[in-house]
Amino acid sequence: MGDHTAEFVVELELSKGYITLDQAEIRKLYFIEDIFSYCMTGKLTISSHRGITEFGPLTGNERVRIVYGNEVHREVNFRIYKINKVDQVMPSTPSQEVIDILFTEETFFLFNFFKYSKSWQDKKATEIITDIATHHLEIDNWDKKEESIERFDFCMPYWTPNQAFNWLLKRGTGILTNQPGFLFFNNTRGANLVTLEHLLSVVFHTPLTVGDNIYSFLTENEVSYNKILYTNISGIDHSAYKYLSGGVMRGYDTKRKKFLEEDYKYMSSVKKQTILGRKTLYPEIDNLRVNYYNTMEDEEKMIDTIYYNAFHKKYVHGLMASITCRGHEDRYCGGMIELDWPSGDVKEWTNKNLNNYYLVKSITHSFNANATPAYKQKMVLIKNGYTDSDVDELISASKINISMG
Repeated sequence: MGDHTAEFVVELELSKGYITLDQAEIRKLYFIEDIFSYCMTGKLTISSHRGITEFGPLTGNERVRIVYGNEVHREVNFRIYKINKVDQVMPSTPSQEVIDILFTEETFFLFNFFKYSKSWQDKKATEIITDIATHHLEIDNWDKKEESIERFDFCMPYWTPNQAFNWLLKRGTGILTNQPGFLFFNNTRGANLVTLEHLLSVVFHTPLTVGDNIYSFLTENEVSYNKILYTNISGIDHSAYKYLSGGVMRGYDTKRKKFLEEDYKYMSSVKKQTILGRKTLYPEIDNLRVNYYNTMEDEEKMIDTIYYNAFHKKYVHGLMASITCRGHEDRYCGGMIELDWPSGDVKEWTNKNLNNYYLVKSITHSFNANATPAYKQKMVLIKNGYTDSDVDELISASKINISMG
């Protein structure tokens, strides 16, 4: 494929065979990968005069295959989850029908539609998750994996894999980072089982085959893959203060006949996370009104793990930016990019608060043959701290990951 042609092909697998959609038939096409989502999902809206619903017919077992890319062909396969609607203005005559389709990965159905009873003894949380993923989710393509430390017995009491993962992920501490906050997600590279802390602490630039790795609004190259076409930035959400400000987690040890209470504060909690800057997002926000949370756990260490797992994941949603660029097949959620954010002050070149590293939370891959460029990517980026700031009230980061270039 030549530079910036961004070809893409979409096929529907019906009971009677494959249909390759003409790009002119595709009104809307996108799919999303996200580090906080177990599966990739997407939407396809087609306008066709070929009578697809009659040729099929559409039963819900159809599949969507997308081949895309600039230099290298990538292929992703999905299964139709829901047909929202089929509009046909004149059913008695050959006319166009508009079909609105929601699709997801095959693993979505295995995650949510089947239940199992199974037990493990003296296993790490990541070992159990890997076993479920291999034997019940049919996952054999892994990208990043990090082991957990804790070992325990686990009984899966006729749960879906979704329920089991929700329980297990919050009870693991990463062996590479010694921090809770495990994530399981699929991206275009494969399945991932890593801590959020690992993604924040490792400098892993998005691999691009052309151009500079720094993303910029001001580049003179209008067809650069790294030129930011559109952007917006989220504001601070005060609703997060309730949990981030701290509280008391409770449990009960039946062997010692002892009530357990662990106290947590914002300042001590935020120092455990690697910050993409020298300053954290908030000043001291310890709450004078204590919040109590019951965990039903019988060990202090596990109560800590559950609290910090939730803290790490809630905190990173405090400040996010989204940027839209020309699509490139080598971008993926979970990677790190460097962004050159211009200053609003004419005396300054860059915005020292927002410049530097961002973690890619999600990517929306969208395709439109009638648009320029035909393949775009909207990246939602995590910025869990200010690169620098003159505001003295902000808590200074203890663990910092920034580019010194």
